[in-house]
Amino acid sequence: DAGASSLATAMRENKCLEHLDVSRADSVGTVGIEELSAALRLHPKLQSLTLDSKPLPVAQLVGGDDANPSLDVAGMGLGERSSFAMGALFAGNRLVSNVNVANNPIGARGIERLVRGLSDSPLKALNIARTGLQEVDDTAISALTATLCRLGLISELVLDENELSCSEATLAPICKLRQLRTLSLEKNKLSRIPNLIGTMLSLRKLRLFSNGLTELPASLCLLTALEVLDV
Repeated sequence: DAGASSLATAMRENKCLEHLDVSRADSVGTVGIEELSAALRLHPKLQSLTLDSKPLPVAQLVGGDDANPSLDVAGMGLGERSSFAMGALFAGNRLVSNVNVANNPIGARGIERLVRGLSDSPLKALNIARTGLQEVDDTAISALTATLCRLGLISELVLDENELSCSEATLAPICKLRQLRTLSLEKNKLSRIPNLIGTMLSLRKLRLFSNGLTELPASLCLLTALEVLDV
């Protein structure tokens, strides 16, 4: 990632560039992308950064004065590198409230990095459906759920169609999201959900349709505000 490091240094000095395309620089890995993106976050004029098939809206990711608080990049063919860039660019964003990255082949590592960048934001809704979260083991998913629980203000979380088959313990950190009103885990491969689901007293909608659930935890009866339960 030496090339990305040099480019990051150059971008700290540049004050005029508006569009940057490094989609053909396949040798640049996620470490280099993070360093470059951190430098771009301070650029006064840059509007877009392209790492995959479509450009990322840098100004909106950074959260400038006129930025839209809702970011929708669903189905743009974004991969892991783009997600690492978004995570680095989101750092310090105190505006973004709604993020939709569904239908992008990002993977668990990339989504974890994106969420980490959002951990200090006032995020209310996150859609990471169909983002390729399935993993051979639970390690990457465990890191992701541990990071998701930092989103203390979030009220809607969508994880549909990711072929998730992880254990109850791996999912359990999500239950710390006490402001969550909608949790959707439809069309995965889950066999059980954590008993701690009963501590999510703000839940209004719980969508578990089309999983391999063998039983539901008794603690669901504690969710007295629940309006929709779809199994």
